[in-house]
Amino acid sequence: MLNLKPADAGSVQYEHDISHWSNASSLPSLCSVQPDSPQEIQQLFSIIKATRTPWAVKGLGHCNNNNMSSTYGLQIDMSQFSQIVLSEDKKSLKVGTGLNWGQVYGYLAPHGLIVVGGRSPTVGAAGLLLSSGYAWLTNEYGFAIDNTLEADIVLPNGTFTTVSENHGADIFRALQGGLNNFGIVTSLTLKTFPIGQVWGGSLQVTGDLTAMIDAAVEYSAKPSVPEATLAVEFLAVNGTATGLIIMFYDGPTPPPGLFDAFVNLPNSSGSVKTQSFIDFVQAGEVAAAPDNRATWYSAPILTWTREIIEYIGEQAVETSIKVAQQSRSGTLVSGNIEPFGTQAYSFSRGSAWPHDTAHPYNTFNGLVMWSDPRDDKILFDLTIEYHTKIWEKAIELGISRPKGEVFFPPNYSQGITPVEQIYGPNLGWLRELKKKVDPWNLISLTGGFKI
Repeated sequence: MLNLKPADAGSVQYEHDISHWSNASSLPSLCSVQPDSPQEIQQLFSIIKATRTPWAVKGLGHCNNNNMSSTYGLQIDMSQFSQIVLSEDKKSLKVGTGLNWGQVYGYLAPHGLIVVGGRSPTVGAAGLLLSSGYAWLTNEYGFAIDNTLEADIVLPNGTFTTVSENHGADIFRALQGGLNNFGIVTSLTLKTFPIGQVWGGSLQVTGDLTAMIDAAVEYSAKPSVPEATLAVEFLAVNGTATGLIIMFYDGPTPPPGLFDAFVNLPNSSGSVKTQSFIDFVQAGEVAAAPDNRATWYSAPILTWTREIIEYIGEQAVETSIKVAQQSRSGTLVSGNIEPFGTQAYSFSRGSAWPHDTAHPYNTFNGLVMWSDPRDDKILFDLTIEYHTKIWEKAIELGISRPKGEVFFPPNYSQGITPVEQIYGPNLGWLRELKKKVDPWNLISLTGGFKI
């Protein structure tokens, strides 16, 4: 027997292991454990096989649903897998699945290197790299899942292996969006890229948001600049909306005119400047309250037209009124516009989650926040209603498609999302592969988007 030490309810380790960024994503597990080697994970799979115990595996816990990286059974926390190794030629970086992106970027900064990773320093490496991976560098290099080189994984059949395009290629492809469907990943190796000073920051907009909308429409209509990324958000509280603009350019100075309409907004405040990448990322982090509960969803959008941007703003305000009227503790409703260019979808290698230049759908993403667990059901329902309206409007405007023709990124999806709506035409080969690596159907004992 190896040195596995389960933690019981009430202990410091247990509370750490079951915690999530959103308390609504946590569940009171029977016990928790922090394995520190692939061999201990193999032992855990043996125990799960013998007892048929429900289980879940958690990296850093930034999931927006419960019963995915949380469970009423055995909670497996990956904190001990915190290794980080730069290759001798500095072209790749191996990261453990217990790391967050702040740790990864901090390690790479002295080397003048970067990887395609999370936009928040506190988001975990594991969840992002096994789902889709929207990043500040996605327009330039693709999604995070497009930039993995290897993965170390313990399969449900007990095998520990390293998969890549040259070995176990089917499993390697399946992990690019396949989440927890094929085992427990202990580390991933990522491509590195050189990076110097970048330009960016955020602006808060108050009062009339018409000029912000005008600027977003103008920016979205321009040819995409690979080095540039923009996020425009409506932030609505009880019927009143403000705006948040986040701009990023991979270089010390953006081309003239690229972001000028935003920078020159008269009713804005904030800071945009030349800085290091890690300073840019850390400046945008907002700490969550200890009682934070939140969820989000998505809607596929092909083109950010004036009609859809205005409608998103209207629906954010309308939903915030419903949140205030129907809940005890609802606070914020956001609506996020992110214009990624077609080139962002050109790096896909045939991953589990379908994304390619023939279907370069951006993702509308909105967030709802609250604090009282008694509000969970109503606010999850309002979140789904909010996003469904956006999707239906986009279909009406001819800038989205119905079910079966567009596919949702797994990390932006609600638990009710049918698995067909995430993996689409890839479900066939994914299901056949799952049968091979999981003969005892241990994956059925954990939550998530089960194939």
